[in-house]
Amino acid sequence: MHLATLARRGTGVLVSVGIAAAPLVPVAPAQAATAKPGYVAQAYGTYVFNGAQTVVSGPTAYSDIACGAAPGTTDFNNSSLVVLPLTLGRVSAQLTRVQALESGNTRTAVATSQTNGINLLGGIITSGLIQTSTRTTFNGSTYSAVQSTSIADLRILGVSVGLNPAPNTRINLALPVLGTVGYVEVNRQINRVVDGGREAITTALHLVLLPNNPWVPGADFNVWIANAKAQLTKPAVGFLKGQGFATRITLADGAVSSGPTALAKVPCTGGNTSNTIASIHLPGNVVVTGAATSTGVGSTTASNASSTVTDTIASVNILNGLIRADTVKAVATATRAGSGPIQLSEAGSEFVNLVIAGEALSSLKVKPNTKVELLNGAVTVNLFKIKRDARTIEVTMIELVITGAGTGLPIGSKVEIGRAYAGITPAAG
Repeated sequence: MHLATLARRGTGVLVSVGIAAAPLVPVAPAQAATAKPGYVAQAYGTYVFNGAQTVVSGPTAYSDIACGAAPGTTDFNNSSLVVLPLTLGRVSAQLTRVQALESGNTRTAVATSQTNGINLLGGIITSGLIQTSTRTTFNGSTYSAVQSTSIADLRILGVSVGLNPAPNTRINLALPVLGTVGYVEVNRQINRVVDGGREAITTALHLVLLPNNPWVPGADFNVWIANAKAQLTKPAVGFLKGQGFATRITLADGAVSSGPTALAKVPCTGGNTSNTIASIHLPGNVVVTGAATSTGVGSTTASNASSTVTDTIASVNILNGLIRADTVKAVATATRAGSGPIQLSEAGSEFVNLVIAGEALSSLKVKPNTKVELLNGAVTVNLFKIKRDARTIEVTMIELVITGAGTGLPIGSKVEIGRAYAGITPAAG
């Protein structure tokens, strides 16, 4: 059956010309930028999880700023009383704040977290006001960090702990008969070099419960209270964006009914990540695939930045064979040299042995942003969908929009297969 016949029968309309992935294309130049450190700051009030990650609470009152933030950026958050899961206790109101500061050649990332009081494990651990602060600074040549914690009226097993505990103070929770059932770290501090920059993390109180604890017997728990992280990256010409995934279903109301599979992200200052899943079976067999792998590769230096995301999916079968392919591969790349334009590319993206409604397309190169109507208009298929702006590129190899009945999904739902996104945010001047 020829494509023209396919269109006449109302099964689909396909516009396809022999154009494969395009070469690097420079887009509108972004604002010139010199190499400067990027800001990363995060703070929260409470965060609770067990070893199996089956019980999670928080992070509460979460605030953050990311690598590409400009000087002067501020974020804050707050929450009222938090009742922790099971019998772990209660934490009073929390307030967090993060800032990106600059004065001359000096940049400072600031994170603070405040909690009005705690009562944990039935009164085993109590306190008044808790305040945690972390500041990381780059003065043009060297990095430094300042960390502090103050906890008013802290008592652990009835014993008073000073207002300003020494860094990384550890107190065992020892009970009669049971022995040590956990421990508490007070003023927990981390200060380290990360990829040429500096990261400092301060946590006012970290409670660890061992499986022999009497409050949640047989389970191990971590409770983090008043956490503040401040980081400055190495100087870079730009900071990276990027992520890829194999499949995702979004319902008409915007809810995600099947989250991203084989999700991988590019770290904002560079590095390699990957994620592989052996097979995918989305609800109702809307999409069934073989192995899927997503990779993110990025690098940043004082003169160059690059981000590449690749997503490869084998043995794709959509809507019980209506659309099939041996391989679907999405590639998105963003690069920048010095203060020049950001270049964006979809080169490397491809279909191998693509078949739509019985029509083999293996001998054709699908043109970007091709649209196909299937099942008498009940499904709109966007092939090799590309979106660009001045800094980012997004490639979605197959996107289904449900416009009628008969697919098993609500009208208005969207199915994405093979998505790669990459971009660069110039260093904020």
